Amino acid sequence: MTFARLLSFAATLGVVSVVLPAQTPEPPQPPERWEWTIAPSVFAPSQSGTVALTGYAFPGQMTVPSAGGALDVQGRRGEWAFALGGYYLGLGQNYQNGYGYSNPGGGGLDSGATTGNQWSVQLLGLRRIARSLEIALGLAANGVQAQAHAYGTGGIGNPGPFADSTTESKTWALPVAGARWTPFDRDRWRLVLFGQAGYWGSNNKMWQLVPSVGYRIGPALEVAAQYRWLNTMYKESDAFDVFSYNVHTYGPELTLGLRF
Repeated sequence: MTFARLLSFAATLGVVSVVLPAQTPEPPQPPERWEWTIAPSVFAPSQSGTVALTGYAFPGQMTVPSAGGALDVQGRRGEWAFALGGYYLGLGQNYQNGYGYSNPGGGGLDSGATTGNQWSVQLLGLRRIARSLEIALGLAANGVQAQAHAYGTGGIGNPGPFADSTTESKTWALPVAGARWTPFDRDRWRLVLFGQAGYWGSNNKMWQLVPSVGYRIGPALEVAAQYRWLNTMYKESDAFDVFSYNVHTYGPELTLGLRF
């Protein structure tokens, strides 16, 4: 075999060795699987603000609610995730020294009380736009059931001491948008900051901010300590009925996350 033929044969082998690997199909990649998290929480908040129910308004500092809890379910696949969550708060407060409006008969209100509960359910879609940042869009449904009890002195047309009460239940919804930032995420520890705001007119708006520190006990279990600031404002009124709920809720929260 001449030198020229050897050179041509070597060149042919080189081309084949380059082309054939490129033509060999890669094995199909398994589809990304869904990752699920269920996270129940206990909430120990305080509240401040104003609750107004047809004829009576009770401002001031509220006591720690008698009950507070939350449950969140999240599914993630690749860059997308969705979250369904909700919370419940039982609340109540006693008032003294004339808090509230004067009664229609002209006498003053010596004392009063509010009791009730507040709940919220949210559905969010999240999209990761950077390694540590996600944006969220969704819908929130809120509900409040509140009772106002008033006790006071009588007035013109209403002699003697009196006692009165009223009850209101309201449910409303609004669109929400937010973001979740995870600046630190290692094998065991991670830091997360979640912020959200909703608006549907000047009488229907809310916002919340939740910083969180999480610790992974194992691949399927995580505990997190977080602090929640939540403001809810809703007002509805006509010639015969007034309902106003402008309450700021804040306090620590403990969460247990189960992953599978």
